[in-house]
Amino acid sequence: MPSYLLPCECGRDTVVTRAQAGDTLTCECGAKLSVPTLRGLAALRPAPVAAGARSRNWDDRHRVGFLLALGAVTCLLVAGYLWASLPALEVQPSDQDFINLVEGASARELFFYHNEALHGLDRTLPADVDVVRVRQIMSWGIGIVLTMALAASASACIVIWNKPGKK
Repeated sequence: MPSYLLPCECGRDTVVTRAQAGDTLTCECGAKLSVPTLRGLAALRPAPVAAGARSRNWDDRHRVGFLLALGAVTCLLVAGYLWASLPALEVQPSDQDFINLVEGASARELFFYHNEALHGLDRTLPADVDVVRVRQIMSWGIGIVLTMALAASASACIVIWNKPGKK
């Protein structure tokens, strides 16, 4: 918050802020000083800022950096949700599973397997293809959201660390 120098008859200046507008203060010499209204404060000389003093108030770049960081965290949460929501793929049977199936099959089942092998399998797409497509789309979504999170994080760092007027 900007501060101003309120002059006294004794020659001393008292530092006042906007929050003190309209108040009555006492100078070090004991004289009563009437702090002007906000409009009157603009006519006073600004108080010098101490070297190395940091403002505790957020300025616009801090707000923008915070919003970018918040956006990055949100993107990470969305990516985590998408990752947790990925549909599971069915495990493909191994050769040993097939051998166990044939060894434990009856003559009728073996005849059925033989006919399937001779005439070809069903030409319709299995349900697994839909699951694979959904996983591909969701994986792309995860990649896009993670890229957005990285971009927002980098932007937040740039905005916060680059001070105005710094070259």
